[in-house]
Amino acid sequence: MSENKFCSNCGAPLRKDVQFCTECGTKVTGEVTPVAQSTPVSNTVQEAQPTTNQMPPQYTAPVYNQIPDENQKAKNDKQGKIIVGVFGVIAALAIVFFVYKGFFSYPSKPEDVAKNCFNAMMIDFDAKEAQKYVELEEVEYDDIKDLCDSIKSSEIKIKKIKIVDTEIDGDYADVTLSMTASIEGETQTEEGYVSLEKIDGKWKVVNFY
Repeated sequence: MSENKFCSNCGAPLRKDVQFCTECGTKVTGEVTPVAQSTPVSNTVQEAQPTTNQMPPQYTAPVYNQIPDENQKAKNDKQGKIIVGVFGVIAALAIVFFVYKGFFSYPSKPEDVAKNCFNAMMIDFDAKEAQKYVELEEVEYDDIKDLCDSIKSSEIKIKKIKIVDTEIDGDYADVTLSMTASIEGETQTEEGYVSLEKIDGKWKVVNFY
């Protein structure tokens, strides 16, 4: 915006860089600059658009009744039978294993049965262990337990048992055992005699003295 100069005396417009007013001759001492008016800016208010919180309707897919797949059902039944069969085989093998182990871990010789029985009774004082080698129809469990208790409480301490002799006659056998014992601090050797019978394929003690 250009600025106009005016005479301070008569108010006539002045040219640029003049020292005296051309109308009245007054010396130019100052400049008068009118104040420029600014163009008012109209404030426009934009009306806000109304908003709503309404959600668009949701689409729900129709539900159809599923038709069972006969092939899948047959497949599941087959898998179930296979699993049951596998568990059955495992159970059968476990039974065979324990039966095999129990049978073949049992001593096959009558002298070993006799020695194990006497070790259990006279050294370990274990009536239940000794019972495994005894035919209970011939020797009662209470007799075995009483013998274990009496030996345990006595002054006789059996240290070692050895097999001396074995005589086998069919399903019957007689075994002679040598027992090293400590009696009141003295070591003595005594002999014991065991009669056995083979019952259901296993040698069993039927008598001892």
